[in-house]
Amino acid sequence: KSEKSFHVIGEVFKQEGDTILIEYKSMHRLLEGIGQSLKNKKDIVDPLYNIQNLIKSMISTKNEMALKDTEIKNIKSEVESLKPRRELIKNKIRDMTSSNESKLVNEIVKDKEQIDKEIKNIEERIVQLSVTLERGLKKLKKLVDEGTEDLDKNYIDLYLTNPVYALLSDENQIVIKSLLNSMEKMILGNKIGFGSNEGKGLMKVVEDIKVNDKLKKLSDELRHLNARKNELNVEYEKFVANEKTLESELDGINDEINEIESNVEVLSKTKDEMYEKLNNIKLELEKTRDVLGQEFSIK
Repeated sequence: KSEKSFHVIGEVFKQEGDTILIEYKSMHRLLEGIGQSLKNKKDIVDPLYNIQNLIKSMISTKNEMALKDTEIKNIKSEVESLKPRRELIKNKIRDMTSSNESKLVNEIVKDKEQIDKEIKNIEERIVQLSVTLERGLKKLKKLVDEGTEDLDKNYIDLYLTNPVYALLSDENQIVIKSLLNSMEKMILGNKIGFGSNEGKGLMKVVEDIKVNDKLKKLSDELRHLNARKNELNVEYEKFVANEKTLESELDGINDEINEIESNVEVLSKTKDEMYEKLNNIKLELEKTRDVLGQEFSIK
């Protein structure tokens, strides 16, 4: 009885085991089918995602290239707008150097050179006169130091060291006239201590200066020449300043144009890099197209 019971139980479990095995095999085949289906879908989906990303990158690159094109166009337009202004300034400079104004400037330069020669000649004559008076001025200075004469010692020193400046700063020659009068009196009174010939020579010089008013004439002529020279300097500096202003403006425009053109080169180089990137994207799209085995146009 026991053996029969075990046999019945065995049969029951065997049937259950077979059923489970059959179901397992069926489930296994189903899972294999699902796995293969997912694999097939992945082979399609992954390239499609890749294509989508590549297309997005292509669109973005093309948009950037379009912006660069617009920027380059605007910059080139800015350069073109500066060129007429540059030509205008060039023409002004050209006119200044070839027109009557330029001829006038050349005349001013020549006049200045002539005036400088005349000024130098007068200054030399003033110095020569001061040399003839040098001994007398030194004697007067000594008397002032000794306290026997009340004269302007500073002016005596100035006439000894810088007679041209002394004469120009001595308004109406008041100081030098006083010195000459004192010198004359001391020579006549034999207070200066010169020998007779030396005293006579100095007296002759003093009288010649006073009678012919030499110092006043030299002073007036020198003042007139200096005033005329100042007028010519103003005219000349005005021309030079105008020319420098135009040249500075021209340099500024040229610098601006050079900077803009340099920016165009940088933008063009960036655009070339974008174009290369775009070509690489197209190559990637072609590879992906070949993987899918599908035909589509890439522009």
